[in-house]
Amino acid sequence: MANWVWQAFPLTISVIQRLLARTVAPDTVNVDRLTNPLRDLPAIFWQVGLASAFSSAVWIFTLLKHGMVDTFIPSALTIPQDFINGIFRLLQWDWVLTFGACYVWLAYSFWDLKSAGMAGLSWAALCAIPLACTAAIGPGATFAVGWSYREYCLAYRKHKHAVVGRDQLQSNTEANGSTVKVTCEQ
Repeated sequence: MANWVWQAFPLTISVIQRLLARTVAPDTVNVDRLTNPLRDLPAIFWQVGLASAFSSAVWIFTLLKHGMVDTFIPSALTIPQDFINGIFRLLQWDWVLTFGACYVWLAYSFWDLKSAGMAGLSWAALCAIPLACTAAIGPGATFAVGWSYREYCLAYRKHKHAVVGRDQLQSNTEANGSTVKVTCEQ
C-alpha cells in the first residue's frame, strides 16, 4: 500500500533533516563543542523518542493483525512454492539478520560501557531489558532505547579511569577561538 514511502525513507529523512537544519536552527556547532557540549541531547532524545513511538505503534499493529510467528519468523525447513512466498521468506530473513546485527552492535556497545565503568545496569538487566522491550515495543524501538541509553552514558558518566570529572574542567579560548587551554582543579 504505502511501501514506496519506506523504500526511500533514509534519503527522505536525510533531505528533510538537512532542510530543517539550514532553515530553522542556526549552526552553533563551533561554539557548543566547547561551551555547551550537551546542548543537542534533548533534541536528539525527542527525535529518537518520536521515531520509537511510531515504530512501536507499527509493531503492535502488526502483531495484533498478523501475529509474530507468521510475519517475522522464517521457516528454514520448507521451500517456497511460488515467487511471492519466496520474496516474503527473503524479507523475513532480511529482517532477522538486520536486527540480529543491530543487537550485536548494542551488545558490543554495552560491553564497552561496562568495561569503562559507565553502565549503571547489571549484565542481567542489560540482557533482560532488550528481550522484554522487543516483545513489548518491537525491535526498532528497542534498538532506539538501547542507543539512547548508550548516548546518555557517554554524555553524563565518566570513564572509570578518568582523571577529572566533567564539572572540574574549565575551557578557556583565546580571542581567535582556535586555541583551547584546559585547566584542571586539584
